[in-house]
Amino acid sequence: MGMALEADVRTIRTTRGPIRVRDTGGEGQPVLLVHSLLLDGGLYDRLRPLLVARGLRCLVPDLPLGAHAEPMLPGGGQKTVELDDEWTVVTLDDSRAAHWEHSIAVTDDGPWILTAPEDSR
Repeated sequence: MGMALEADVRTIRTTRGPIRVRDTGGEGQPVLLVHSLLLDGGLYDRLRPLLVARGLRCLVPDLPLGAHAEPMLPGGGQKTVELDDEWTVVTLDDSRAAHWEHSIAVTDDGPWILTAPEDSR
């Protein structure tokens, strides 16, 4: 999602990977806008300008398990290698890790991949 208002984007490095935080700056009272699972801070792109116009400072993190631009690091070893398919990344110590690029709904009829192309649903 595009950003509807200029914001300083900072990256906070954690032991599990980077977290991006959009900060509109300013002297106003800070407001933390937190998204839910499988979303990112772009959820608030239309709301941020309205809050800033009221003198508020908006802080919007892109949290893990959202539409994260970079995968979070695994719980075991943090050294990874990209396989020959130039897509798959695995941990060197074979610890469990997961990262995906789809939104999935679990229904009574099984999983429904919401972000799959129309012709493959």
